[in-house]
Amino acid sequence: MKERCECCGGDLGPHPVGLRYRGRESTFCSFGCAVVQAAPACCACGAKVLGHGVSVAGRTYCSRSCAQPGAAVAP
Repeated sequence: MKERCECCGGDLGPHPVGLRYRGRESTFCSFGCAVVQAAPACCACGAKVLGHGVSVAGRTYCSRSCAQPGAAVAP
């Protein structure tokens, strides 16, 4: 049985990307799929935080505006 990408389920192709993250090893078809799985999501809008982001009270946000009190909370 052929291995599949752990993010999108697609074929791994000739150049799969391996990632060890939080003690778990995963294999993806592309760097993009690896990033989607590993990046934290903003607590307010749900966007993937690929840079430094903003951390407030142990929560991660994509920007200062999302970290402001009263920002909508992602489902």
